[in-house]
Amino acid sequence: MSVYFVYRSHYEGPSGKHVRRLDGDSVLAWFQGVWERAKQADDASEWVKSEIGTSVYGFASIFEAARDESLSPPTSDRRLKSYLKEHLYVEGEIKYKPHALQVLTDDDEIELAYYIFDDHFLKEHPGRAAYVLHEGWRLPTTGGDDPYKPRVAARPVHPPGAGEGETYLAFLASYDSSGLTELDEFGGPTRIKGVRVPDLAEYLQVAPPGEEWPFELKLLRSQIRPEDAIENRLEAALGRVARLPVHRISESELGARMGLGTIEQARGGVEDVVKSLRGVLDHDASKSLVGKSDHLIQLSLHIGDWFGNDIFHQWLMFDDLWAGGHPDLADGVLRYAKRWDVL
Repeated sequence: MSVYFVYRSHYEGPSGKHVRRLDGDSVLAWFQGVWERAKQADDASEWVKSEIGTSVYGFASIFEAARDESLSPPTSDRRLKSYLKEHLYVEGEIKYKPHALQVLTDDDEIELAYYIFDDHFLKEHPGRAAYVLHEGWRLPTTGGDDPYKPRVAARPVHPPGAGEGETYLAFLASYDSSGLTELDEFGGPTRIKGVRVPDLAEYLQVAPPGEEWPFELKLLRSQIRPEDAIENRLEAALGRVARLPVHRISESELGARMGLGTIEQARGGVEDVVKSLRGVLDHDASKSLVGKSDHLIQLSLHIGDWFGNDIFHQWLMFDDLWAGGHPDLADGVLRYAKRWDVL
């Protein structure tokens, strides 16, 4: 049996998360097993970093309280829940039930979340953690023949295409300090009916965009150029997006109606926004990563350096044929783009 710790943070490189497998028969058993060692550590934060493999904002506080108040190890899930509620420092929510802990907090700059769960949870809910546990930024590229029936709602993008299938869009980004709690209200997953990934570039060329289109989709459309070879048109547009100061564009007042009109007008609007920007543009296009297969497109977009950390947004676009081969993973991506408490 294993316990899993997943830290959801834009500080954690191109994938936006850190995954660690820990020893323990359950979440409760893991806390019981490390309690005394953590209490005795000279620096609880350094102990957490060593145990988890990364710094986790606020997590050391429960072990500091255990040391300072001489707390005995939790003897039950009820006691652990009480300890968490009283002693774990968060600026958000704590959700705990046997075998799964979910925490929402923020560091005054961006919202962060972490999850601790075990094999008991996975046995009962095998699909919910499929994307949470996926390590690295690259998703599998193979597709499938099975029909995909999503179990997570995605907002439709209009107009629909005239072809077969459906393309799903998940933009895992943070533009302000409420990047997780407002996921579904200001973004969330979307879908384009009648379009699959091979036809997405052509759709973006001819479809009139609406103001309700995701910011990222309008930005991608503005970088489509008909002179590019059709088989590389979308990938080339993503490369151009990577060279743009995307985070700064999102903050600009001129960016409110950016991306509308003809594709030439959209491109000109983006250029006008970029020209209006002042200050240092600290994104690095060379650090962005593009992954492309027949039915899956990925962009790990470098947007800047914050406090010595490279910050990335994740753009995930896949169609029903890819999702048919990976239904749990596809649902997991959509769920991850919709809410912070994914378990």
